[in-house]
Amino acid sequence: MGTHQPLALKYRPRRFSQVVGQDAAVAVLRGMVTADKIANLIIIHGPTGCGKTTLARILARYCNCQSKGGVDKCDGCASCKAFRKDRHPDIHERDGGTFTGIDDVRALQQVVALQPRYQRKIYIMDECHALSKAAWTASLKMFEEPPADVTFVLCTTDVAKLPAAIQGRAIKLALNPLNDRQLIDLIRAVAKHEGLKLPKDAAEKVAYFSQGHPRNALNALERVLLALQGGKQLDLEKEAAKIAESTLGLAPWQVVDKYVAAVLSGNANNALKLASAVETRERKKDESDEEFHLRLKDERHWLDSHVFLAQICEAVRMHLCGVMVPSMVSGRFSFAVRNNAEAMKRYWTAEKLTELLALFVGAHERIKNYVVPEYDTLVLVTAQALQLQARKVKP
Repeated sequence: MGTHQPLALKYRPRRFSQVVGQDAAVAVLRGMVTADKIANLIIIHGPTGCGKTTLARILARYCNCQSKGGVDKCDGCASCKAFRKDRHPDIHERDGGTFTGIDDVRALQQVVALQPRYQRKIYIMDECHALSKAAWTASLKMFEEPPADVTFVLCTTDVAKLPAAIQGRAIKLALNPLNDRQLIDLIRAVAKHEGLKLPKDAAEKVAYFSQGHPRNALNALERVLLALQGGKQLDLEKEAAKIAESTLGLAPWQVVDKYVAAVLSGNANNALKLASAVETRERKKDESDEEFHLRLKDERHWLDSHVFLAQICEAVRMHLCGVMVPSMVSGRFSFAVRNNAEAMKRYWTAEKLTELLALFVGAHERIKNYVVPEYDTLVLVTAQALQLQARKVKP
């Protein structure tokens, strides 16, 4: 059997032209290369999994490519070959969490002083916000006045934690999550390369689960493809979306809609029943293991509470939009908002809906950070939401 390579690595962009959804940042970095004006200090910031380190690595490749036509026309120079094998002598990556002391800074200063083997040394500091105060203080001079042939690229998910003195001396590039269309196109293109024509509704499930992050999308897609290629003959158009849903732990949207409707109308029985849902399935005598795995019984579903709460947050947010800016409600939420119109008019104001959304966002964060058990949190926030629902609307 061959060596497995995760999709997130296999399809990691290696050229600027392959980067999806970060046009502004790509334009600046490409301009640096074209004009031969590479900054000595660059900060790339944005959410996890959006391509910060990838862009830094691509810049390093472009800076050192030996081809006269540049990387886009390179047919395999020594520098690009070393880059593809992750053995480039002038590209160095460090994790900010392990680079914390003055000794680390001193060791780096000694390496920085050495001449590059090709054209430019690139030092990529991932999660640089984790550097200690002592490390920042010791490295300030190095970042301010590096050798002319050295570039530091600082990558972070929390740019506010970087010292103002560092930020003021750097070219700052912000990356954003991909929108649904970009992410769905990426997911379907990768699936096609992997030999499977993934239906759009299945790709939408993967995109929703990924929350705009391409790395998360490819990791999730890998799980879905493995489930779809498990050996059973499937009707992809009919079954792929359900399998994606089950594989990723997404609750069916009709379950989310039913839960939100129960909360908005004050139906405690239905709301708490769904909040208490646990993994449970019954096997028929004539069912295969795969059929057993996919079939859900009654109202009881396998729930990833973290994902389920994210879905609830989005649904409540759209109901809030329905009160404040109705034109913002679109797609699948239009029906749910219309269906709950009577309960909304009777029990909910924009102020109460804002409180409700804050309740669910807080519960989502608690589960995300493993502060309390998942199911206890879901039941607790449901009870709090029902109490809020019962509170009389001020005249």
